[in-house]
Amino acid sequence: MRNILLCLSLFLFLGCAADDTPLRQQVDRYNRLSYAYRYSDIDSCLYYAEKAKELSAGYPDGFSEAHVNLSFVAYQQMQYDKALLLLDHVTGHSRNQIELLCAEVMKMKVSQRAGYGPEFYDNRNRALSRMQRIEEGFHLLTDRQKARVEHAHLEYHIISSTYSYYLGQDSIAKDEIRQIDRALLARQDSAQMLYSDYMLGSGGLLDGDSLSIVEREFDYLFGVYTNGLRTNNVYFVANSLQSLAMMLGDAKYAPHLREVRPLACDFLAPKTNADEAGTADSTLLSIRLAETAIREFRRYKDAYQTSCAYRTLGELY
Repeated sequence: MRNILLCLSLFLFLGCAADDTPLRQQVDRYNRLSYAYRYSDIDSCLYYAEKAKELSAGYPDGFSEAHVNLSFVAYQQMQYDKALLLLDHVTGHSRNQIELLCAEVMKMKVSQRAGYGPEFYDNRNRALSRMQRIEEGFHLLTDRQKARVEHAHLEYHIISSTYSYYLGQDSIAKDEIRQIDRALLARQDSAQMLYSDYMLGSGGLLDGDSLSIVEREFDYLFGVYTNGLRTNNVYFVANSLQSLAMMLGDAKYAPHLREVRPLACDFLAPKTNADEAGTADSTLLSIRLAETAIREFRRYKDAYQTSCAYRTLGELY
């Protein structure tokens, strides 16, 4: 009897997947498109989220998912209070544990960037509680619901690692990133793999001697750059270029990387000017990479990361 009541409770709280009308299918399609564009074209991400919201009257789960997607756009545009208001609508009105989990994880992301420490931990604890609750009925979910839960799990660890990293809590940051299931990453979208690899390459999360760490970080970042180009994830192309610029602008390690990763460095070298093609001047190369990162961040319309890239460029001169 207890198991029957548990299954019924979870069914009610996770939403009814059987009512799959054409209109709801269209809302789901728009939400999927919004999600797919989040790191490649923020305007398209916004467009499809708004379309999903417009059509979602009478479909609370689609409405909530659209709000989470809209909050991501607000977050990327540094409109943190707006992002939290959009997410409050989900947590204040939805009863679907999956949508509530996604909203709490997105609140973690906003709180981390905005520096809302107490709120971050509140959101993190609620997200953890929801993940544990959903786990009990995971086998009841549709494939799409399972994918959304898995995405939330991965984001939870990535954001937690980022938060700890910026607090200087390197051991906790490493523990969080190690809890990420690489096989699960491979089953999810390419953006989360790029996100995880970018973190591993951006510094502080790998163990070993200094030279081996620099080499592995370079490999992760170069992989993010090339895979970001292949999948048109502009955000990660720009982020990887910014970090590679700093790495190749470091007089201590740049000559070593030139020696052990010559093909990758040649690939990164500007080819637009014959006098600079294949240049051995790592400072010049790092400046060109930082300038490219700025252009890509501006194309993506990310004011926060654009300012960070300008700071990087200033440090290189």
